[in-house]
Amino acid sequence: MKKLNLKVRRDTKFYRLCYANRYVLLSAACCAVISLIVAYCYNMWPFGDISILRMDLYHQYGPLFGELYDRMVSFDWSTYSWQSGGGGLWLGNFFNYLSSPLSFLVIFFGHARIPQFIGFLIFAKGALAAASFTYYLKTADRFRMHNPISAGLGVLYAWSAWFVAYYWNVMWLDGMILLPLVILGLEWLVDGKKPWLYVFSLLMVVLSSYYMAFIISLFCMVYYLVYYVGKKELDRQFVIQAGRCFVYALVAIGLSAFAILPLYFTLKGTYATSGTFPTKGASYFNFFDYIVNHFSGLEPTIRSSGDNVLPNVYCGVFTVLLAVLYYYVPSIPLREKVAKIAALVFFYFSFSLNILNFIWHGFHYPNDLPYRQSFTYVFLLLIMAAETVQHIRELKGRDILTVSLITSVFLVLAEKLGSANLSDTTITLSLVFVVIYAIILVLFHSPKFKHAAVSALLFVALFSEVTVSDVTHFEIDQPISSYAGQYQEMQKAIRYIAKKEQKQDYRMEITEPTRIMEPCWYGYQGISCFSSMASEKVSNLQYNLGLRSNYVNSYTYRSQTPVYNMMFGIKYLVNNDTESNKMNPDYLDLVGHTDNMEIWKNRYSLPLAYAVSQNARDWNFYYTNPFEVQSEYFQKATGVDNVFTNVPAENVTYENVLAFKQDLATGNFVYNKVNSGEDASFTVRIPVKEKQNYYVFASSRALDDITISTAYGAATRTMEAAEPYVADMGVLEAGDEITVTCPCKDDSGTVEVYVAYVNQDRLNAGYAILNDSGAMQVETWKDTYIKGTVTIGKNEDLYTSINYDAGWNVYVDGKKIDPKNQFKYGDSLIGLKLTPGKHTVEFKFRAKGFGLGILITALTLLGLLFVTLLLPRLRKKKPIQDKPLMSKTKAAALQQTQVS
Repeated sequence: MKKLNLKVRRDTKFYRLCYANRYVLLSAACCAVISLIVAYCYNMWPFGDISILRMDLYHQYGPLFGELYDRMVSFDWSTYSWQSGGGGLWLGNFFNYLSSPLSFLVIFFGHARIPQFIGFLIFAKGALAAASFTYYLKTADRFRMHNPISAGLGVLYAWSAWFVAYYWNVMWLDGMILLPLVILGLEWLVDGKKPWLYVFSLLMVVLSSYYMAFIISLFCMVYYLVYYVGKKELDRQFVIQAGRCFVYALVAIGLSAFAILPLYFTLKGTYATSGTFPTKGASYFNFFDYIVNHFSGLEPTIRSSGDNVLPNVYCGVFTVLLAVLYYYVPSIPLREKVAKIAALVFFYFSFSLNILNFIWHGFHYPNDLPYRQSFTYVFLLLIMAAETVQHIRELKGRDILTVSLITSVFLVLAEKLGSANLSDTTITLSLVFVVIYAIILVLFHSPKFKHAAVSALLFVALFSEVTVSDVTHFEIDQPISSYAGQYQEMQKAIRYIAKKEQKQDYRMEITEPTRIMEPCWYGYQGISCFSSMASEKVSNLQYNLGLRSNYVNSYTYRSQTPVYNMMFGIKYLVNNDTESNKMNPDYLDLVGHTDNMEIWKNRYSLPLAYAVSQNARDWNFYYTNPFEVQSEYFQKATGVDNVFTNVPAENVTYENVLAFKQDLATGNFVYNKVNSGEDASFTVRIPVKEKQNYYVFASSRALDDITISTAYGAATRTMEAAEPYVADMGVLEAGDEITVTCPCKDDSGTVEVYVAYVNQDRLNAGYAILNDSGAMQVETWKDTYIKGTVTIGKNEDLYTSINYDAGWNVYVDGKKIDPKNQFKYGDSLIGLKLTPGKHTVEFKFRAKGFGLGILITALTLLGLLFVTLLLPRLRKKKPIQDKPLMSKTKAAALQQTQVS
């Protein structure tokens, strides 16, 4: 039998490349091993059914990856999307969440396996971040460090507390990967080398995550000062080099203008750009707690509220020791040490002072996920650690033991005094690793032990610290089967509706959403939305209309009133929970079903646009009662009032709560506890006196949850009191009772409880008015183009459920509409003033700033090509000017010389 030749050829370019970067690959491989350990501990894929999805990753990024996959397989790269929020700029979602080159690997997994893909993507990015940092240490002129220690430092960088806290913001991880390359390019630029690494790495940061690009750009300014002052004295070259860095940063921005400009115009209308510059200074934490947060085993910070809101700065006990020992190295110049300590002090105040924190986050206070710039601070600490390693033999054994002893005493003192984010695990782990690292560092000075062997031992210790410190701090418990379980069946329902309708000129929704962005996940034109690109005005309106919304960037559809469905053109509802949701055949017709789902068609559906009374311009949509908001729209649009009948409460039962003094019919209740600090609750009871489809809305900032139920437990809804929504309780019989149970969190507070049903006769009358001749006949509905015909009566306008966006251009009868004839319903929906008669209306979308951005990108690219390729060639081809002819005397003399 012929023997297999398994010998590796060492003369190939691939082998030489791998060998030259062996510790870069080692750092990435170790991160992959840690990732597998995490997956195994949490029964996560590939070892079990649990996915890595949580929070925004579950509700937002997962569905957006679903839309990306669908667009890739259908070759659909339109700039606009109707799949969420009632319509919005797809470019915004793409460049904010999905534009990393690694995102396109989703094509190899498929839609139903996106949870597995995201797990792979996150841990792959962690491995690449480790490799990137190790590569920086290997390549930077002042380090040229390529050994097991550089690989270990790469692991510390990738698995710092910032990664453990924010890994689920998958688009930010590209910033962590690219930061070492940006800094390497910056150093090369300052040292007089070519600028292209700086330009193109910064360009990739901008394209993959503009938010991280802003943070990294600020860090580059800080780092430039540290690097330049550490190497040279301040002189004229300091300004010149700073100018070069700024110019090449502008080149990167110019190349990315096609992405940045549309984002800029979209962000102007979002919560991400709201907020005012702080006028008074404030501090978030004390210096002692901040230092403690550098040690092992700490719970990472995710929320902005709570008692332990501290920056995620942990990157190894080893890093803490070496950052202190850095100042013991005699050969490091004093000015470099001063520059570093100034940077560390600046970072401390950047974390603790509200004004600097506001600036770091793009002149905006973040909604949770605080101190997002901490990964740049981690990078700086690890650089100091690497410099100390380079000079390790200059340190004396007593220096190492002194710093280790002081660190140990500090930890013991922290345990005695207490700290905001301290635990027994932190103390134990940190003390153990302080001792281990002290021993290993002392071994470097012993001639009995080879340097390579001690380096390998140190690498093992670093790998062990990261593993035991980080693995326990994940929250991973969502089964893949529950996330993607209904996907195939929902696709059947969508295909059934599409076949029935022939053309895609309608919206649909699902009754019981699993995640917020269901339209993106399943691929239908819906209302639910959760995106930083969402218009804040639209979110406000949807909250006031009774959708579950945080009032800033998300709103989720659940089975709503027929008035709401009419307003937003919802033609089909897929009931994916037939046990909990009993649909009303008075409003909906059952037209089909799958194995576990029902498909219902709205009897009161209206198209994307229709004629309404001009009185609707004065619609007041700021009531706290969503039934009043919807009722007023209906009355203003049709002239038919009281479409909702309010049902007052008649009884309340109290537990440790004083009896209400106000009239129960108002629905607005102020409660006070009898005994402060003790558990308390009250239950509002609303009797059902006639058979109707009842809707309930209950909200409060003073409660956590509110439970709404009906007699005999026929229907129950438990909702977050701060994000309430109109709950469809279904058809109830006379004699039933609706109960709203409110567990009281605060000692006092206000709770609103509103119950209503629809007056069928008034609904029919109003619908007949809107659906008569004024409903637009949609001929074409594409992502960026809508065309239809509509007949406008006297004193009527055209209402649309299209979210206002400056990119929409409206043409009436072939002519662009005068801007003064365009306005907003609810401060967020496009409305048009049209003359009476029949009109052809066209809506054409072109993302604002996209064309200008492409032009700027093209001009920047042409300029770059001219400077780098054509200009040098033109200089070479420049003809040499002829010298003046020699005089005859000189010519004769030259000839005589040549003859001789």
